[in-house]
Order: sequence, then structure tokens, then C-alpha cells
Amino acid sequence: IPTVLAATNVQAAQFTTNWTSTANTVEYLLDVATTSTFDVGTFVVQNRSIAHPLTNSLINSGVNSGTIYYYRVRAKSNSTISDYSTTISVITTPSATTATNISLDSFTANWTLVSGATSYLLDVSTDNFATFVGTYNNLDVGSVNNFSVSGLNPSFDYQYRIRAVDGLGTVSPSSNVILVNTL
Repeated sequence: IPTVLAATNVQAAQFTTNWTSTANTVEYLLDVATTSTFDVGTFVVQNRSIAHPLTNSLINSGVNSGTIYYYRVRAKSNSTISDYSTTISVITTPSATTATNISLDSFTANWTLVSGATSYLLDVSTDNFATFVGTYNNLDVGSVNNFSVSGLNPSFDYQYRIRAVDGLGTVSPSSNVILVNTL
């Protein structure tokens, strides 16, 4: 049975699935779905054959941004197919949206919800995330799609970004960056 490894090259519309190689394998069979139970109708890829060339990774493109995907793999030898590997999740890059309620010392950071996300991590910076403003560094803001950022300076440029977290603890890459100028 192959062991699934964390996805790499995770972006808004693609990610690379990875797993360990197994001996005597002539083909891998990959499933990617939007539910961890791989229910009918949730498959993005089902029994995708990876044989020529035999490799232990696959780029999955054309997926949706801000979405949680799950994948598993089986190995096929000349005579048998292994059981499924364990399942691992990956979250494609979520989308931050325009700030609202901008004032002298605060603004509301907004983003689109990721179905299945259990929380979001918020970063706020003034220097492209070389440093962070106050406690706004990986700040867990809960399962919401906006958060009031306060304690800021007037007439100052800020940036924010978010990451989604799923129930397995998988964290997405950072979203796009939104620029905000306080009044």
C-alpha cells in the first residue's frame, strides 16, 4: 500500500499529489474528491491510471480555488491491486476580497468561505509580510468570512492575507494580498 504524502505546488487552480513508491508496482490508481468519504458525485479524478511513465506524483490542474480536496492512491502489480492508502487533504489557495469599513484606525478584512474550513488564519503587515502588525500574525479568527482589524495608524498602508484550515489541520497557502489605506 503506498503512503500518501502532503500535496506540493498548491495554488488556486492546481496542486501536485504525492505518494511513496511501492515495489513491483506497474500502475498507480489515484482518486481525488471533494469529500473525505469519496462519495459518488464528489470525484474530481477516479481511478486515474498513472503508468506511463510510472511516477509517484501527479499534477491536478483545473481544480477550484478555495476548495478542500482529498486524495488516496492504490498500487497495482501484475496480479493484484492494493488496498487504498490513507486519505490526505489539500486546500487550494483561498481568495481574500476588498476591505470594507475603512476608518482612521481600523478596517474589516474580508474573504470568501472555503466549504469545510474550520478556521482561518489572518496576517496583517505594512512591509509585505516581512513583519506583522501587533497580534495579526497567523491569528486564528475562527470560522468566519471577515474580521475587524483595529489599533492601526491613520493614513497608513496595510496589507492582509488569509489561510484556511480544515478539520484535519491542513493549512492552505496564503491568499492573494489585499492593500488597504486607512483614512
